[in-house]
Amino acid sequence: MKAWSGFFAVFALLVGVVWYSPRLAFEPGPLSKGHQKQSDNCASCHVPFEGAGRCESCHKPKEFESNPKLVFHHQLAQESCNACHKIHGGGQPKPFKHELLPKSIEANCVGCHARPNDQLHRPLGENCANCHHQTAFKPAQFVHKSLPPAELSQCTTCHEKPADRLHQKLTGSCQSCHGFTAFKPAQFEHDQYFRFDRHHPETCDNCHQNSDYSTYTCYGCHEHSPGSIAGEHREEGIRNFEDCANCHASGDENDIRSRRSRSEADYSQPAQPSSEPVKHSYKKRERHSEHEEDEDDD
Repeated sequence: MKAWSGFFAVFALLVGVVWYSPRLAFEPGPLSKGHQKQSDNCASCHVPFEGAGRCESCHKPKEFESNPKLVFHHQLAQESCNACHKIHGGGQPKPFKHELLPKSIEANCVGCHARPNDQLHRPLGENCANCHHQTAFKPAQFVHKSLPPAELSQCTTCHEKPADRLHQKLTGSCQSCHGFTAFKPAQFEHDQYFRFDRHHPETCDNCHQNSDYSTYTCYGCHEHSPGSIAGEHREEGIRNFEDCANCHASGDENDIRSRRSRSEADYSQPAQPSSEPVKHSYKKRERHSEHEEDEDDD
């Protein structure tokens, strides 16, 4: 009895929907722009109890034969237009299903797609499937092994040479940090710039804040305040002190890679590393006062 009650309840609900809103019950969405003129003539496309199978009543086969862009329709394994074309629901086309194509042309991408002639694609082979997939043409997974050997070492042919502060200091090839399979993230060799050992067990967050590895700060480890650092450097006439590694390449505040005296130095330009480190004490006032007393005695 309860089963019959549920059946009649569902039946009554369906009848109510059809009675009060027949368009909602039978129309699966707005027609595409090209079919809106048929919005009041459902029978022009739909056959009662058979579905929508009258596309050829408007779209004549001769149209496909005369239009070169439509010739490939004859090669489709199915003849149902609805497999690709979306008539209701806004008219957005459905993703093309390559399995509708015969196996003989499924791998022949240039049979439908124009072969790209840009600088990137020209040296590549004929097999588009090395990088592109049938389910998602974009984004493509670029396979560097498709390039000729001579092109593999010429990264800047395709990739723009970075001009940020980090890369300007680097020497060598891009492959020293970047790999062919995953360009990001790169494996940065810190020992070339900041050595990490048992005496320097820093974590990434100590220097790179908010996971931004393009910038760094030394205040995470060195117990200085920006104000005191600014004051110390300005006393020496140094204005370019924001990039600590320009002068303190080893990370030691007493290891300064500059041998020029304050009177000779041009602090308007970025500091340039020298071949030999110069030991420097932050007790500048005492040292300079002693030096001045020696000059007075002379």
